[in-house]
Amino acid sequence: MNTNKDQRVYDSPSRFWRFYGSHGDFLETFINRLQWYEYSKNYFVSNFPLHVDIETTSNCNMNCPMCFRKKFRDLGDMNWNVFTKIVDECKENGVYSLRLSWRGESLTHPRIFDMVEYACKRISNVSFLTNTFLVTKEVADFLIEKGLTYLGCSFDGMGEVYNRIRFPAKFEESLNKLKYLKEKRDSLGLVNPQIRVCSIWPAVSMDPLGYYECLSKVSDLVVMNEYMDLNNRRPVPGFVCQYPWERLMVAHNGRVQCCTGWDAEDITLGNVNDISLRALWHGDKLNELRELHKSGRRMDCKGCSICRHGLVLPDQSISIYDIISQETQK
Repeated sequence: MNTNKDQRVYDSPSRFWRFYGSHGDFLETFINRLQWYEYSKNYFVSNFPLHVDIETTSNCNMNCPMCFRKKFRDLGDMNWNVFTKIVDECKENGVYSLRLSWRGESLTHPRIFDMVEYACKRISNVSFLTNTFLVTKEVADFLIEKGLTYLGCSFDGMGEVYNRIRFPAKFEESLNKLKYLKEKRDSLGLVNPQIRVCSIWPAVSMDPLGYYECLSKVSDLVVMNEYMDLNNRRPVPGFVCQYPWERLMVAHNGRVQCCTGWDAEDITLGNVNDISLRALWHGDKLNELRELHKSGRRMDCKGCSICRHGLVLPDQSISIYDIISQETQK
């Protein structure tokens, strides 16, 4: 079992534990973290997924060179009634955490404020991912007021590297947005929303310490994603994915799958418009998929055989400028 192999914490142990310790009730958080690691290792199927990702939108206001979004055609915003149906079922079944994002920029959804407020009133741990471009002072104030648990901010590199990857965002402007959010939160004596920043490693490999020293001042945790070259897919022998024992993903159109695999259409479990999440979690399709992984036959599933989470990582010393050049020429 190889859990979260593509992301690593680039921070101190004290900040790591403070970040997770601020997510809510300590005992509840501790139990969830224990379940998160032990259930997948022991192939234990819980009554309901430990976590649910809700793709509020698959639209985005950026076109970053290393992003997989360009491969997809099913773009759109989630319907409000579909969203509330999912959240209500999660509340009824005592789900620990919701993330209101997947492939798009959550803040582009016209009702994202309503969605955040609705979810935060019902679920103790709510987060979403953002590229920070739309995190205005008004957005920051709202997230603090409503008690969002944490904000995951994609922040690739510094200076000109950041500006090229995250166009049309500007490094200093984005940095100041996080600074405002953190300072405003701290001035109110609050701990949430916690701020987690993430970069792909090649974007910071020239000066990782400088990146950490800069971004740690405006965040609570710094993590790194490994670069994945999807044009050269080499499967990891014996890889067993943890996702089928952890979570469910709901796309903007209600389609449900058990992982974040962006090109794994053949592992669609069903649609939340027609069937409950709980039924899909215990359904034949997902149980068959779990058995494939347990028995070392994941390659029999096309989606799993090409999924980025089961691939040998390429050389991480590749220049970020080479990545940008390669991707922009396609």
